[in-house]
Amino acid sequence: MIKKIIYIFFLSFLILCQNQRALFSDETQTFLAGAAKENITPVVEPFTDLNGNGRWDPVWLAGYQNGRFAQGVHDDLWARAWVVTLDKTTVLFVSLDLIGYLFDEVAFLKEEISSRWGMAPGNIFIASTHTHGGPDTIGLWGEGGSGKNPEYMISLRKKILKCVENAVKSRRPAKIAFARNHFGNPIYDARPPRVINDLLLSLRAVDDQNHTIATVVNYAMHAEVLDGRNRLVTADYPGVLREDLEKHFGGVSLFFAGDIGGMQTPKVLFHTFFTCRRVGHFLSRRVISSLEKSEPASVNRLEVRSKKVLFPIENPRFLGAIQNGLFGETDRLVERENDKIFLPSDVALIRLGPAQFGTIPGEAFPEVGRRIRDRLRTDYPFLLGLCNNEIGYIVPEEEWDEHGYEETMSLGPKTSELLLNFFQSVLE
Repeated sequence: MIKKIIYIFFLSFLILCQNQRALFSDETQTFLAGAAKENITPVVEPFTDLNGNGRWDPVWLAGYQNGRFAQGVHDDLWARAWVVTLDKTTVLFVSLDLIGYLFDEVAFLKEEISSRWGMAPGNIFIASTHTHGGPDTIGLWGEGGSGKNPEYMISLRKKILKCVENAVKSRRPAKIAFARNHFGNPIYDARPPRVINDLLLSLRAVDDQNHTIATVVNYAMHAEVLDGRNRLVTADYPGVLREDLEKHFGGVSLFFAGDIGGMQTPKVLFHTFFTCRRVGHFLSRRVISSLEKSEPASVNRLEVRSKKVLFPIENPRFLGAIQNGLFGETDRLVERENDKIFLPSDVALIRLGPAQFGTIPGEAFPEVGRRIRDRLRTDYPFLLGLCNNEIGYIVPEEEWDEHGYEETMSLGPKTSELLLNFFQSVLE
């Protein structure tokens, strides 16, 4: 009898030890987060040969008219990375101060990041803030041809990888506070019908000492407070917003554009840097106020469903640009099937705690964004626009107008349907 009691006691002790070891071992589902940033500002040569290659290398600014070269730098551009891990799932979010970043560049970085840090390619998301004060990284805004600078594009890859490396190294146990607000005051819809997405979503990841690791903001407004007369490199209002958040909370701040198509543009009278700072300050105050009312909580859910979607190119202008090499090499940029050309794009749904993140590979109209958010059914429906590609405007099929401006910068009327079908399928 005594031996049986001793045996039971010893067995209970072993089970208790195993449970304790599981609580503190690497096998526990501890949520980790890390963040970093890297300067990606191009070198601007104001009619001088700064790099000593014997010629003037202009920085062609993206957006608005062709041939708009930079004459200086007002504020720096950044690559910012936020990486999260739960159990064996790691998800990477990168935000770039660029007009857009095409699929071939994203695919290259996915391979590099996956091989170096073991992340699943489908869990890597690289988006652009869509600033109209950055270099041409697509190829549409040079003078009489592509505005891409091959040397800058190579340098950009290296800096993004460095940023990701630092973010991965900085991972530590974390909690997240989510917040939402409605702020439509600075948004103007330049195309009827007047529809805007005034949802201002944010989150704050903190460590066990309550020190901020990262803040993330999602807002549906073009980064174009500065208009086509501007000749200075700038991150526009997202730069001001992030600067305010980092001063207040610390950590690294990231901005992701939402469903900005249609045209969701800043409602301002004067396109100046003074106005740009005012817009950024207005937004930061709203974000700070809403985040300070939200308590950080543990995260016990991190899931990703992603798929490569082939969007048919029906726009002759896009086809001509591809054939003329404006976008660069087409081997990884497009796919061909039955004499048709497609732009491949990764589309994904990410569940992070109570929030859901839908990725959009271009500039979706808010009408399209609303349908996606309605399907998500969460208080925190983040939409990451210009993510893993820039396929142009995503116009609702029922609003397609052959003579509309947005249509000239769209793949075709079927794009929105294909995007909505993806979200419908993964949610079912």
